[in-house]
Parts: sequence; structure tokens; C-alpha cells
Amino acid sequence: MRWEAGQRVEGLGDASSGRRRWWQALVSYTAELGQPQWHRANLYQRFISTLEKADEPPAGLPSRVFICGISALPPVYLQALQALGKHVDVYVLFTNPCRYYWGDIKDPAFLAKLLSRQRRHHRRGARATSVSRHRAGAGVV
Repeated sequence: MRWEAGQRVEGLGDASSGRRRWWQALVSYTAELGQPQWHRANLYQRFISTLEKADEPPAGLPSRVFICGISALPPVYLQALQALGKHVDVYVLFTNPCRYYWGDIKDPAFLAKLLSRQRRHHRRGARATSVSRHRAGAGVV
């Protein structure tokens, strides 16, 4: 958007001047064709600034938004969610980094009961059984 205004973007080096001229030519050509000047960057910026300037939630917004299963978000998405959070509850639900299924995690007292049961079976000569229902991932006690 700075290129559209004829400004340089710091940190892009000398190659950016050619890209800037190309972008300005593309914007001019789009205007000559009578096409809308919208692109992803200015749409996001307009969305964010509209939400930030609004004192009341714009019509049609839900009371809450849930974001599920996203492992990475670009900064502009985070800015949009932050602006949206000014008006509605935004919940970001992260995936669990644990490699084990939490449903298989047992209470220590329950595991102690299983161990004592296995000891009794072992004393009687019965075959030992696994503490876990997934035999491949658990040792035999």
C-alpha cells in the first residue's frame, strides 16, 4: 500500500524500486480499465480499521468466534482477530502437542490397583497383562 502512495518500503533493498514501479503501473492500468482498486492488503487494512474505529459492533457479527486447529497465523490475521475481539469474543483453540491420547491417561490410584491385581495373578501363576489397552505402546508389568 505504500507503493501505491509512491513511498519506499524500508528494508527491501534496491530491487524494490523496480517492483514499486511495476506495482504503480499495475494500479494505474487497473484504474484505466475501470476495475475496483481492491486487493488483499487494502481489504484487510479496511476491515481492521473499520473494526477499530467502530464504537459498536457492525451489524451481522456473531457474539463469538471460534478459531480451531490453526498452527500458524500471519500477522495480518492476528491483527484482524484482535480488531474483531474489540466487539465479539474470539476463542483460539490450539491443538494439543501431546503425542499420546489423553483418554488413555489413567489415575495413579487406578494404576496401583491394576498393579496389585497383576501381582496377585502372577503369584497364582497366571500370565501378566498389560496396564494399557494399547499393548504395543506399553510394557507388561
